Amino acid sequence: MKRKYILLTVILLVVIGWGIRFYYVNATFDGPKLQYFKTGEKVPYENDFFYREDEVIDGYFITVEGATLYPIEDYLALHDIEYATLQRMNPDGYIPDYIYAVDVVFENEGNTDTSMGLNMFATLLISADLRLMINTDIWTLMYPHLQGSLTFKLHTDTTQALQLPYAVETQWEQDQMHTNDLSDRQFVLNITQYPTRKLIAVDRYD
Repeated sequence: MKRKYILLTVILLVVIGWGIRFYYVNATFDGPKLQYFKTGEKVPYENDFFYREDEVIDGYFITVEGATLYPIEDYLALHDIEYATLQRMNPDGYIPDYIYAVDVVFENEGNTDTSMGLNMFATLLISADLRLMINTDIWTLMYPHLQGSLTFKLHTDTTQALQLPYAVETQWEQDQMHTNDLSDRQFVLNITQYPTRKLIAVDRYD
């Protein structure tokens, strides 16, 4: 009986200790620091990352040049992609009505680490309660050499200009929206999350 009492006491103390630690960590965690940049500003990735510290790509930079909102048909025609091709890739799937095309320039200044690169899957275009992701089907058709991958690396001391085809993620979200829901919003490009969340204002050309 005495041994059982001691065991229960130990368990209770462990639970109390865990609770105190949990409260302290959550009470003192302020979240990532926010840092804002402008369109046209050359932004360093530095030692910031999305999910894990081993994602660090110090030496990489990004410059947002501007953006254009296109109806899907116009955007596909601009890149010589047939709508039927997109339909074949998604026979029963979702095809967005609009593409929010963001022009960027990536630079690698001195980073020789070939294990990590740029992560476009996590690089979201966000505005208040809306987030846009790169449309993977259009991305694959635009950049076939990447074979559908949303991560890639640059050779040391090289520059690469790309257009990022962002779109509303789901049919349900699209059904709730009007064109003005996209054209009237100010978007930012979220390029890192921790320890500093870096957000770049995305200004439209028009």
